[in-house]
Amino acid sequence: MTQLVFESPMPCTLEQLWKFHSSSEALHSLNPPLTKVRLKGELNVVEGARLEVTSTILGFIHQDWEVKLSAVNPPKGFTDQAIRSPFQEWKHHHVFLQNGDMSKLRDEIHFVAKGGALGRIISIVVVTILFKFRHMRTRSLVKR
Repeated sequence: MTQLVFESPMPCTLEQLWKFHSSSEALHSLNPPLTKVRLKGELNVVEGARLEVTSTILGFIHQDWEVKLSAVNPPKGFTDQAIRSPFQEWKHHHVFLQNGDMSKLRDEIHFVAKGGALGRIISIVVVTILFKFRHMRTRSLVKR
């Protein structure tokens, strides 16, 4: 299993960070350019919720995800674990920490990639680029 951690200070309160990440705005605005995300149903960040999402990359690469939410602890974070995804296994802990008068976003990702060693290397690169983008984008969207 591969484990990656991304952590960044955020120019907002802990409550603002929670509010943003538990909104549909985050789901749609934290994806890289040329990526569209469609959520089936409503986004409801509560214990046991299941979310079905389809991502379309470059207009023709489709990825279907179904995740179950757990460890929902406003405003400190939540976990999504894939039931169906492009990975053999996927678990993502969204952790929101107090950082003085600001906050800190910490993403802990645990996954098993498909495709052996090459799939693992490609996944590490793609996940790293994605989460660095997400942190940069979050920072710009939550500024006071």
